[in-house]
Amino acid sequence: MYVTENIKRLRYISSLGFVVNLISYKIYIFIKYRLLPDRYYIQKNFQEIVGHDLNLKSPKTMTEKIQWYKINYKNPLIVKCADKFEVRNYIRETIGEKYLVPLVFHTRNYKEVKPENFPDYPIVIKANHTSGTTHFVRNKKEVDWQVIQTDCRWWLHLNYYYTDKEWQYENIEPRIVVEKMLTDEDGSIPSDYKLHCFNGKFEFLQVDLGRFGTHRRNIYDRNWELLPFTFSMLDKHRNPKTPRGRSVDRPKNLELLIDLAETLAKPFPYVRVDFYVIKDNIFFGELTFHHGGGYEQFTPDKWDLYYGNKIPLIKG
Repeated sequence: MYVTENIKRLRYISSLGFVVNLISYKIYIFIKYRLLPDRYYIQKNFQEIVGHDLNLKSPKTMTEKIQWYKINYKNPLIVKCADKFEVRNYIRETIGEKYLVPLVFHTRNYKEVKPENFPDYPIVIKANHTSGTTHFVRNKKEVDWQVIQTDCRWWLHLNYYYTDKEWQYENIEPRIVVEKMLTDEDGSIPSDYKLHCFNGKFEFLQVDLGRFGTHRRNIYDRNWELLPFTFSMLDKHRNPKTPRGRSVDRPKNLELLIDLAETLAKPFPYVRVDFYVIKDNIFFGELTFHHGGGYEQFTPDKWDLYYGNKIPLIKG
């Protein structure tokens, strides 16, 4: 199977190894994902992960409606907004240039991802059309650029749509995007604030802590009151994989964060709007239309129906 570590290593050994790994990957994707109709795949995956059948005829809960939207909501604007490069234009048009992370470089040629094209300050290298494809480069003299180039070459061959059936990713033009790395005063990657908006209105804010270590998550309302539930993938014992963390101070500019999120969310029945806050500066992170792929669950689960009632069913 393509996913074995030995086959993965081939891509770093030689160009021939890369091609062999890519062919095995394409075969794996075709057999596991592309042979199955979207509806059947989503229903099967939902039952395996969430633990009960998916109601697509008359969805009621938030998790069900997120799955329904994968199949039924084809608004072209979400293609633009899911693209980590093109979304920058949407931000300029709606809330303004000042909220964008500084762009260093972008390219469709992995060979251009080389140190002479980048400044000396820390940067983030990522793909515009996938999730989790990122390199954090604090010092360009201390990284293996051959490995980074190989990863970028690999990323440009990926199509995130096939593995999660999120429609908006199918036709995004793959690109490598390089941005200035945002850091807190101690040099760490800042926490991000994820604002969940329903029918253009803010409902709750998610703060993820320790994403690169012991991952914790707190959920707050607009008054910065900790809400009485978790929202996370569950482990085999049906416990949250991302439990609550330490107390988090209320952002000084919370009201502005909510206002910006609602402005960006206005055209959509549901979207998660992410921001970073460094001192008093706000930077846009991303827009996510199918949070957690629609597989994260509320504990207690009554909140799934509560928030599901706030998402209208709109075909587009």
